[in-house]
Amino acid sequence: MRAIGSFTVVHRAPVAVLAAVVLFAGFAASATLGFRSLGQQALRWAGNGVNAPARFAWFYRDRLNAQLGPYTGSSAMWFLLSWELLHQSPTSKVGIGSGDWLFLRGEGERDDIRGLVPWTADREAGWIRRLGEWCSVAREHGLPLLIAIAPNKSTMLSERLPIGDAVSRERTSYGRLLGARSKWSDEMHAAMLDLHSVLAARGPESCYFRSDTHWNYNGAGCAADAIAARLQSRGLACELGPGLALRERFVNGGDLARLLGTGGEVARRLGIGAGFGELVLLPERVGEIESIEDLQVLPPPPAASRSPEAPRVLVVHDSFGMIVRDPLSARLPGCVYERTEPASMTGAQLSELIDRESPDAIVILFVERRLAAEP
Repeated sequence: MRAIGSFTVVHRAPVAVLAAVVLFAGFAASATLGFRSLGQQALRWAGNGVNAPARFAWFYRDRLNAQLGPYTGSSAMWFLLSWELLHQSPTSKVGIGSGDWLFLRGEGERDDIRGLVPWTADREAGWIRRLGEWCSVAREHGLPLLIAIAPNKSTMLSERLPIGDAVSRERTSYGRLLGARSKWSDEMHAAMLDLHSVLAARGPESCYFRSDTHWNYNGAGCAADAIAARLQSRGLACELGPGLALRERFVNGGDLARLLGTGGEVARRLGIGAGFGELVLLPERVGEIESIEDLQVLPPPPAASRSPEAPRVLVVHDSFGMIVRDPLSARLPGCVYERTEPASMTGAQLSELIDRESPDAIVILFVERRLAAEP
């Protein structure tokens, strides 16, 4: 009999049996009776496309299994059942779409793309007020302002989404914001840049990592081109020549692969999770990196590459802006970057950044799913 710590397999057996009975009972009840109150996740049965609400199963994986799994030894069992038999995500945080495209299901993104996030009059007024604050601050400082909202991966790749997910574009928070354009000020109309149409024209599948929430350097390059072109139309000197030089590299997967929770021996044996690799295009300056996530801690392009004559552009951004920095600095070498959560930035905070950096123009970039929360 193999001992594990101070316990043996015999000691674990009663707990494992009880956990298996509870799991089976909850899964059968949710699948058979359709307990929507227990969740919103749809489980695809292998080969027939039948959907069944099975939130209990996801609750088990995300909550109970995190505590009981290591003790009962059932983590690997549930992972193998989900991935190998049903080809489903073992966590409610990540959805597995066609072609093994991974999608974020948390942070309100899944509900938002399905049009399930309430877009109240207060929320609409709050966002218009927040964006208007930024416009007012830019006007007071005599600076051009550009507001760019990076599209959710789920919004752009609707054909790759997991079965049961469908994008309701008009009912997303971004769609509702666009639907309120009649309430925008002239300054807001001049500041807003629609990156959704930019990426749609390029081809969304070429613009995102397969195993990460973020756009890749192709998608970020499209955004940088659009930003530079808009700033040029506002009187700034920009380089609109050939894009950033990129090279192919095979690296481990991104944040969605990690969120699958598939670390350890099971993941290594199946070649997924932390080892979910991708062939990606990276700038020449990017050295040896372990995974796509390493790009989120990459320092900005070196100051030596910035021309003193180039306009100084303050770029305030969230995680989506990290990959934009290289292609944008190739267009605007005078960029300075401030990583924060722009969606919660007040006009007063923006004014402080302007006073500190003394820019010639401002770019504010944040991801679409932030609109699903209050500003």
